[in-house]
Amino acid sequence: MLLGLSCRYSQEIILTKPTRLMIRESHIIRIATKSALRECIRVAGMPEEEIATKSGMTPSILSRILSGKRAISLPELYAFAAAIKVSPLTLMAEIDRIKPLAAQLEQSHRQISKAAGQVIKHLEKEQLRLTSPSS
Repeated sequence: MLLGLSCRYSQEIILTKPTRLMIRESHIIRIATKSALRECIRVAGMPEEEIATKSGMTPSILSRILSGKRAISLPELYAFAAAIKVSPLTLMAEIDRIKPLAAQLEQSHRQISKAAGQVIKHLEKEQLRLTSPSS
């Protein structure tokens, strides 16, 4: 069953509309979170390994969070904030600031994917028309 897969798109295909919206919102939050955390790391000027150690995470877990492959828990968010010496509220405000941009990015991605699919479909039809024998 496709539902067990971790692929976001396979879940969207078979789930009801309210659930799809929740999955998209979760994805947008994850994009905003990873962007905010990366910006905080850049400003702090600390290596990721040091931040991971100070926040009680393994470098692998932090890497998965920063790549968007794993969500960050609230205790991890607080530990991360403490490791880079910022208020958790400041970190959450940064995530909220980025969220609308992440939503726009996600919508643009969907529009581009849809347009690309239409172009491919058109090209396939055109190729069939050109390769079919003339009557």
